[in-house]
Amino acid sequence: MWGSEKNFSEYIRAKLRAAGFLCQRIESGSTGLGIPDMYVQGHGTDYWIETKFMRRAYPTGEAKVSWRGGQQAWAKEYAQHHVQIHSRPAATFMHKFTWTAVGFNDGTFAFIKMNKLFSSNIVDFAHDAAVYYVEANKHQSLGTFLKKDSVSFKPRILPRDTPYTYRQYILDAAYAYAIQWFHVDASYFDIDPDVIYSEVTMKVETITSSDKYVFDAIDSPIDWQYKSDALVRAWFRRSLRYVLWDIMHTELHNGVNG
Repeated sequence: MWGSEKNFSEYIRAKLRAAGFLCQRIESGSTGLGIPDMYVQGHGTDYWIETKFMRRAYPTGEAKVSWRGGQQAWAKEYAQHHVQIHSRPAATFMHKFTWTAVGFNDGTFAFIKMNKLFSSNIVDFAHDAAVYYVEANKHQSLGTFLKKDSVSFKPRILPRDTPYTYRQYILDAAYAYAIQWFHVDASYFDIDPDVIYSEVTMKVETITSSDKYVFDAIDSPIDWQYKSDALVRAWFRRSLRYVLWDIMHTELHNGVNG
């Protein structure tokens, strides 16, 4: 469909400009230092995007992405230096990320959230929670997708004797995302943690297609340092973000236009 990285990059830029974003392609020696090749700004925030093109169909498993030396390291450092601290009953933080957009010969493309380092540049396009198959979300504009997914909320690591529950996690996430996405206080929205928890856990069970993981009760303490179920917990965070976005976006729209 695109045939080259240049054509794919132009496609992404045109789509974002149509959504009202300012897109500037970086054409300097700075890209050799690991800086992504596209800067995007608009709707109250900004993003960095690195574009890649692979002459193959969308991978059904692992594939190697042609990141140059320093590109993954730059993205990781960017996330570490763009952290927003929110003072709540439990202190929380939110990272801001860069993206790698990868286009394929079959007309599909993926956005890879650069929230970690990929060993040997190998990415599991079928199972990694950092990979977003964008064509599956055609009902969303690319601009909406970026705004919703370019930040990630997590609780800070707290002392083990400090209880932190799923209920508190949902409330803190709602507080942080309401400010980041819509610049309003979370009290503007009707947030019911029990309903949200039920919807999120059902989404995770559907996505992972597994009944091996049993979520604790909503008021049970979370041990975020427990590593064995890291992927399922990542899907919980991602699904929570989707559910909160749908609630807030719908209520804000109805509040303005109702």
